[in-house]
Amino acid sequence: MTTRLYHDDSYADTFDAKTVDKLQVDGKPAIVLDQTLFYPTSGGQLHDTGYVNGIPVINVIERDGVILHILKKDTGTEKIQGIIDRKRRFDHMQQHTGQHILSASIMKTIGSETISVALGTDKSTIDIDRNSLNIEEANQAEHETMDWITQNVSVLILYQLPKNLLI
Repeated sequence: MTTRLYHDDSYADTFDAKTVDKLQVDGKPAIVLDQTLFYPTSGGQLHDTGYVNGIPVINVIERDGVILHILKKDTGTEKIQGIIDRKRRFDHMQQHTGQHILSASIMKTIGSETISVALGTDKSTIDIDRNSLNIEEANQAEHETMDWITQNVSVLILYQLPKNLLI
């Protein structure tokens, strides 16, 4: 199992690791590492990109709990140094946090839950559990979101929500 270093420090952008498996994914070389900073595509959030020993990482996916780093070409070595594309990572972090703020604001103002999210480079979408949203409801959610942002509240990262957490 790969240790997910991004859980400990989402701002880190370099790491050393060992290759524990090599395989092919859709005709491209892929490696499994003992530890990684590369975030795989999941939950509507795009994967990280960057380099492994100077070789571009073109995709990062998770299959059956295994993180696969899909590369432009084989590394040819067991020991690697990984470098995350910091600009892309930070963009994804901002979008992900913004999505949670917007989803909480929509829940608070109009009582609708987020049912799916797709964060992207050019556009992002949030699907909520209702057929339509009028301009007044959208404005309420937007104002609630902006209130949270202008308060500059701290972000707490939890992997399991406590039952007594109030938003």
